[in-house]
Parts: sequence; C-alpha cells; structure tokens
Amino acid sequence: MSITIAVANQKGGTGKSTTAHALGTVLADRGRHVLLVDFDPQSSLTDNTGTEIAEGSLTVYDALAQARALGEIADLAPYVRALDERLDLLPADIGLGQAEMELQSAVRREYVLQQALDSAAGIYDVVLIDCAPSLGLLTINALTAATDVIIPVSPEYPAVRGLRLILDSLQTIRRTRLNPRLAARGVILTMVDGRTTHGRTMVQTVKDGLGTVPLLGEVKRAVAVSEAAERGLSIVRYAPQSETAQAYARIADDLLADWGLNAVAGVVDSTPCDHVRVEVADGTH
Repeated sequence: MSITIAVANQKGGTGKSTTAHALGTVLADRGRHVLLVDFDPQSSLTDNTGTEIAEGSLTVYDALAQARALGEIADLAPYVRALDERLDLLPADIGLGQAEMELQSAVRREYVLQQALDSAAGIYDVVLIDCAPSLGLLTINALTAATDVIIPVSPEYPAVRGLRLILDSLQTIRRTRLNPRLAARGVILTMVDGRTTHGRTMVQTVKDGLGTVPLLGEVKRAVAVSEAAERGLSIVRYAPQSETAQAYARIADDLLADWGLNAVAGVVDSTPCDHVRVEVADGTH
C-alpha cells in the first residue's frame, strides 16, 4: 500500500515545507520508506533539507520531462537524493517554473507528475508532495497524483480564502474524474497566536469553515523551526525533544493509524511521541 500526500494551500508561507519535511522524517523514523517531492519552483523544501543543486544535477523538472517524453519513468533513482536511511528527496530548483508553461501543451497534462511517480509505488510507503502556492497546473498535477491532501492554514484572511479555494479545487478534481479517490485528510493550523483577540477569532473562523474536513492540529509560532531550516534540518532532527518534534510525531502516528499502518518492528526510533501542539516559525514555508 502506497500513500501519496499533497501538502497544499494557495497561500504561501503557511508551513507547507516545514510540515512535509517534519512528517516525512517522523514517518521514516517509524520504519516507513518515504519520498519527499519538492514541487514548488521556490524550492523551499530542497533548501530546508540542506540539499544543493549543482549545475547539471537532475531535479523533478527532469523527471517531468522524461515522463512527458516516454509516458513513464522506469527508475526514479537517478533523480532522488538520500536524506536519511529511509528518507529520500526529489529536489527542485527555479527551473521547475518552466514546467508550468511546458505542461500546457502536454498530452494528458494533468497526469504528468503521476506518470513520473508511478515507479515510486513499489519503493516507497509514503510520498509527500510539497506543492507550489498556487492552483496552476503544477498543483493540479500534484492533486491528481495524490491519494490524500493535507492543508496547512495560517489564521489570517488570505489563508482562510486559500483554504476555501483549495477545498473547491478538490471537489472539482473529484467531480471531473481527474482523481475521484482524492481525500482531504485534514487541516493543520499554523502560526497560531492565541494571545490576541484577533488571533483567537481567526482560529475560530478557520475551524468554522472546515465543515467535515478534520483538524489535524494547531501550530504555534516558534523560532526553532526557522533555525532548523537554516541548518538544513527537520525540526525533528534539530530539536528532537522539543514540543514541536513531539507534536509532529503525534500527527504522523495518527496518520499511520488512519491508514491502517503501524510502525515497523525492529526499527530504532528516537522520535518523541508525546501528544502536544506543534510550534512553527512565523513565515516559514
């Protein structure tokens, strides 16, 4: 069983890259083979993992080009970078922005990423796609390839509007049969500041707009996540005993339970798993 999660929101700066990196690290620590896919031309996830893209290095852009040319990729290995024992990255750079234009003329243009990732199903238990902050063809490709969507939302009006737009997009993708299996796994509230009336009001506004979409957790502001990203580390590696790392562990464990998957026996797991809130730095992608 392979799970593909799109981490998406039309609004930038809501913690998408932080969430993908942290959850991927915890799931790998639980014994699952995980692929992180940076599908944002801003390449925040690639930067946050400390991955450098040298001239001529293969990226997700090259994987898309190969999938467009051949309809599939037999071996994804040349495109990925190993981050940890069970955690790999399909990196991006600014060149990915060109793919948006090139996809316009592609046959079955909404399915190119899915074709590029088809071979990953036999290798990885979980694929996490960090989406661009838009609802263009790149994000549509990610949503078409995904089985689940996680939506990080910061409690501010532009992000709340982004939540409504992404939920509308999920309905459209299911209704038009691009991906009828697509499920909204849940929302993670990020950059929560409960010290002000406005902050509390906006949190409630987001919750009121969720409908039947689950709230996976609330994410507070914190400096440690930005510090971790500057060092090319997940918060789970930078501060493994922090409340942030423990909370991501809880969310990952809840996801594993929802999917009917368990941590793999015999795997040494140093990730804490206390049930606490996540703390995410203000403005972290």
